[in-house]
Amino acid sequence: MAKDEAILVAAMVGSVGTFGAVSMPWDAVLNGVNLVGGQPALVTELDQIEKANTEFYRTYNRWPYEMTNGSWAHNAAALVTKQALRYPFSYMDKYDSLLTNVAYNVSANGVALRHAYGKGGRILQRPVTEASPYHMEVVFEDVPLSTAKVVDTQVDGGYDPDHGRVRMEFENGKVHLIYRANSSKS
Repeated sequence: MAKDEAILVAAMVGSVGTFGAVSMPWDAVLNGVNLVGGQPALVTELDQIEKANTEFYRTYNRWPYEMTNGSWAHNAAALVTKQALRYPFSYMDKYDSLLTNVAYNVSANGVALRHAYGKGGRILQRPVTEASPYHMEVVFEDVPLSTAKVVDTQVDGGYDPDHGRVRMEFENGKVHLIYRANSSKS
């Protein structure tokens, strides 16, 4: 455990006697499940991405993946920076960043959004390919399983990694959280 995590745990344990019992699991605290308004911060971020996609569509009459080179990393980055767009969209006069507090990397391969859950990872976006009421899937790569379970329970009402709006892919010991976004019914 890192020094800052130990200090956090000590402070929280020390405050239990003063403020009452802490109701959040310790592994959730140490793995990035921060509650915002009674829900995990990741749920809030997924909601913000979904709203940014809606605004993107309203503004440009296209989904982000229709204006990039189709790379899953670039699709999500189109919500943050014009650099993710392909020609001729990269030369648009008017472009507004729809997500302002998301970290991203620019490299020779393009632009990729980043998240800070667990060890961190990329934020991807891809169109839903099978029949579904949703237009795309937002993927948070390499999320702690404890975080993914909390998000699944919050969004779908229970943990089921294969069904619902929140799904999970397990790859080489890593969990990729998949959120089905932008319903055609909304």
